[in-house]
Amino acid sequence: MRNPLTLPLIRLLQQQPEGCREYDLIKAIDADGGFPNLAADSQLALFQKHFLVKNALFQLQLTLWQEEQVYLYISALEIRVVPGTPVISQQTLPGTAGDASIRDYYLDWGNYETASVESVDALLNSFWQRYASHDKRDEALDVLQLPADASQTMIKQQYRRLANQHHPDKGGDSQQFIALRQAYETLCAAQ
Repeated sequence: MRNPLTLPLIRLLQQQPEGCREYDLIKAIDADGGFPNLAADSQLALFQKHFLVKNALFQLQLTLWQEEQVYLYISALEIRVVPGTPVISQQTLPGTAGDASIRDYYLDWGNYETASVESVDALLNSFWQRYASHDKRDEALDVLQLPADASQTMIKQQYRRLANQHHPDKGGDSQQFIALRQAYETLCAAQ
């Protein structure tokens, strides 16, 4: 399905060759009355605006590269046209946070059509939980005396070693043992 925002986005991107933010694009399209048939609920309507813009951007990214060898860089804080950017494959297009699943999500119209107040709330809650877990990850790694790039296997092995050392039944400190367990649970939740 062709996104009705593609043409307005091309115009907006031409006007801002140095790049812009998604927020700027949404604001400009909103001011122009370009968002059709939005939900009455403000959170769901905001999700719909975001989805429509991201969908149009990712469609445009693929089309511009395939047809013109012009690359549309898309990140959370910057969207801009970059002529002649070398690309290894469609799966590794730069500017998608290295994650094709993000692009795939926004190119799937089913995610837009099935969005509800409840599903958007669940999506936002999931995001904030992951965000909070990510902030706590560094602290948890410090408690377990692990490097930032520790694998799940390393985390598990180190937790077991330290938990065995600090277990109250083996003469260890119960507060330290609880801190180790909390750190381990935080790292498991962040995976």
